[in-house]
Amino acid sequence: MSGRPPCSPRAAWLEEAGASPASRPQPQPYEETEVQPLQAPSGSGVGPSASAVAHQEEEDALSFLRACCSRRPKREAQKLRFLASVCDACQAAVADPHTWDAVYFCQLEVAQSIEALLQEEPSDRLDTEVRQKAMLAIAAMSTARLLPPAMTNGLLRACFRGVFHLPGHEDGTDMDTSLYVRTVEALDSLLQALVSSAGACGLLELQNIVKLLLPFTQQQPEAVEERAMARIAGLAAFLNTCSLPQVSSCFAGATVLRHHHPEKHRFALLGRLVGYLLLCCTCESEGKSHEAAKAVRHLCLFVTQQRSTRLCDQDAEQLQGWQSWRAHLSLQLSEDSNSNRMFMIFMKYLQPSERLGVFLAAVQSMRAPSPHSTELAAHMVDVLAAETDFHSGQVLHIVWAIYRSLPSVRAALALQSLDRALLLLASKCPRETVASLLQCSLTCTSVAVTMWRAMVSEPPATERVLRELLCILMNQSGCKTSTSTKDHPRILALAAARPLHEILLLPTSRGEAKAIFPQLFLALLFQVSFTTELKLQEVQVFWEKHRQDLLTPVRSTVQALKALLRSVGLESQVLAIEAQGGWAALLSAESHLWGVQVVAREMKELPRSLRATIIHQLVELLRTEASSWQTVAMVILSKVRQTLVLLPSITEQLQAADSDTCAVALPVLSTMLQLLEGRTLSLAALELAGKLPALFGDDSSTVRLLSIRLFLDTLGFVKGSQEKLQQVAHRSLLPLSLHLHDQDESVAEASREALLGVARFLRWRQLAHLAETLQSWKIVECLLARRSSAAEEYLAQSLPYLQSLQEPLRREAVRFTGLVGRHLLDQHQSKSQDICQVLQGLANDPCKSVSSLAIQTVLILQAPRPRSRFSFRQLCSRLQKAWRRRRSSPAGS
Repeated sequence: MSGRPPCSPRAAWLEEAGASPASRPQPQPYEETEVQPLQAPSGSGVGPSASAVAHQEEEDALSFLRACCSRRPKREAQKLRFLASVCDACQAAVADPHTWDAVYFCQLEVAQSIEALLQEEPSDRLDTEVRQKAMLAIAAMSTARLLPPAMTNGLLRACFRGVFHLPGHEDGTDMDTSLYVRTVEALDSLLQALVSSAGACGLLELQNIVKLLLPFTQQQPEAVEERAMARIAGLAAFLNTCSLPQVSSCFAGATVLRHHHPEKHRFALLGRLVGYLLLCCTCESEGKSHEAAKAVRHLCLFVTQQRSTRLCDQDAEQLQGWQSWRAHLSLQLSEDSNSNRMFMIFMKYLQPSERLGVFLAAVQSMRAPSPHSTELAAHMVDVLAAETDFHSGQVLHIVWAIYRSLPSVRAALALQSLDRALLLLASKCPRETVASLLQCSLTCTSVAVTMWRAMVSEPPATERVLRELLCILMNQSGCKTSTSTKDHPRILALAAARPLHEILLLPTSRGEAKAIFPQLFLALLFQVSFTTELKLQEVQVFWEKHRQDLLTPVRSTVQALKALLRSVGLESQVLAIEAQGGWAALLSAESHLWGVQVVAREMKELPRSLRATIIHQLVELLRTEASSWQTVAMVILSKVRQTLVLLPSITEQLQAADSDTCAVALPVLSTMLQLLEGRTLSLAALELAGKLPALFGDDSSTVRLLSIRLFLDTLGFVKGSQEKLQQVAHRSLLPLSLHLHDQDESVAEASREALLGVARFLRWRQLAHLAETLQSWKIVECLLARRSSAAEEYLAQSLPYLQSLQEPLRREAVRFTGLVGRHLLDQHQSKSQDICQVLQGLANDPCKSVSSLAIQTVLILQAPRPRSRFSFRQLCSRLQKAWRRRRSSPAGS
């Protein structure tokens, strides 16, 4: 506790202004003299005043204090005089700032002297009052706020050791019993004084005292444990009588309040203390269990009092009801010492943070040999796990507690309770539970294996745990830098393969493994490449506590992959890969990619739907920036020469995929085509060529560029099937001609090259010349002139470009739509009207050149036709002139 600063700092040893230290007589602390009454000056006729006498006594006490600090007293009388002087000086310091200042400057030396006196007292007998007076002196220093905070714990330990280890007083004389009682009362007074004098920090001080007392209640002689427990019970009773207005009442409510209190206002130790005391109620020592039950009752009344205090500002009638109920509870607690019922009463008021403390105390008490009731501990764990929603940090504490305690738990009832708790945690918060257990055991020790098996003992929990392990595996590339933190994604990803292998060996996990087989299969293959990129620091972190375990991360991954294949009935593939040396190749950084090829080649026996799902997962995963993933994915995709089903699957995914997915998938398809040969290549290229024109108009310039270039490549791969390929080539002409005006120059250039390639493939010399010379206006005329029967097909292709995000593409689409509309006017009057209606919708286009051209085109299409024949070429010429006039006008600019 902090002392207040001196009011007027001065040399503590100067008692009179101007007096030099050398001129003053030095005190003789070890000379026993009889105190003589003060004499009045001769001739005065009067004695000294009361204030003068008091001042002289204070000065004598301070002088004696300073003398004893420099040379500690040895005889009992001197010790008692020193301790009495401390009490007198501290009492005077409360009212006199000058005395307070004098003691403040020597408070550390005084406290050290008191601690030395306590340590010198024999522990096997009590025949002096030194202990009693020393504790009273400490209490006086605390009350005067002169006790150095750094000395408090040491002084308390000395007091506890000096009192708790005393021999029993029952067989002693009356004087011995009386002295013992007074000594114990002095200790209780000291503890209460420490709490009371701490002010707003009283609750913190009380918790500090309890923490110091708890070690004396465990693994000590029975008398020591009982005496320490009695002090805790006394402090719990003091809580209900002392004034602690700053205590946070939110911990006592049944609902979580949305506010925070300073640490000094929180009873952070409450949960652990309640759990431990409830368990102590069941110990074999009658005295200890009795004192623990008293402490529990007082704490219960304190909690309910805090609850009712919080209701003071609420309904008065409700408060009166609470007070009546509390009185009834007090009577009930005094008559009933059943620990189970008292535990359930606490459950109504403890918040999750306090419940966590009870849970940890119960788990710790399950260790053998345990002096407490295993049945009660198991009951507490069951109730808390079922009725409490712990957050992630609390789950980590619980999992760590179980992991540390499990090797020492022997009782079947306790083991079953811990299994149920782990199962509930895995079901309610799988992410936090899985990550916590991985952090507890990176290499999956036998204790961790037991815990994993408990977590997956029921199918719903098994699925959740497997999916969380899968997420952790796939999260391994979240950071490319080395780390020394066990909860880092890369480290957890390394650890995930070991428990995954253990879980997949269980017959109960096969159904759940089948449901996510494609994702797990790819994740483990990627993990093989990931382990080859490990940095030395990461490996050291992973093995820092388990160097004797020879199962490296990559071996764990390969074992998990084998177990996965076996769990879904692919034992023959496991043996085939073994025969080809694939498993051994995966273990080496130099040959692991060849091992991936062997594994991928053996996957050709999978059902078509399953292979399609794997391809879909590959396309999704290739969207990431992990280079190792892309490399492994390419290796897998390259092993499809014997199975054409994979290429149509990934091609089919393009139709529904977003731009990012297509941007990754298109290079993969290009690479796959280069790996195929003969008729297989021709058929695959033909099918892909039919899908690509749909991507020419994608919003992403990357997708447009890749799809156009890949389309041109497919034309050179097709052998035979010329009629089908010609149909595909004709359908690409209009989109390619429109993208000659693409705002992205690389896309426009790729469109020109592709259009030139298609023209040469079709042996269309005029179109090839126009594409080579970039006569874009004449290209669309050429298309309609050469293939007038395809006018409706061209129209259907041009309509989506009217809604393009690019202004040049919308403008060119309007021009071409007008040409097609005039061409169709003779055969389909209704079709021409539909075209006019579509173009009228562009009258409000944000670009004036597009809206003006659309209005002008509608006017031309709706104008009366002359009787003389109006050729298509004349129509083109007329529209071209209108467009040139529009460009030269201000609006067109």
